[in-house]
Amino acid sequence: MKDFSYEVGDPVIRMLAGKIPVEVIVVELTDTKLICGLRPGNPDREAYGNPLWEFDRHTGVEIDDAFAVQVSHLIPKSESHNHRTKH
Repeated sequence: MKDFSYEVGDPVIRMLAGKIPVEVIVVELTDTKLICGLRPGNPDREAYGNPLWEFDRHTGVEIDDAFAVQVSHLIPKSESHNHRTKH
């Protein structure tokens, strides 16, 4: 089973479109969701404000009702050291 036991403040790798690694941070947790935003200092945060994304806490898949397909997913803790980001 993949480990998505992140805590608030933890950096996480979001795989945008399954191919583009983007570092985000956990800003809130619920029983079923990880809610993440861009980390401070990321130039995209300054350009776009601080968008938030919701992910299933058990699978890491983004929850986005606007799309009928999976848009992005989080990398499990055990694999996050294998991914690098530009931000």
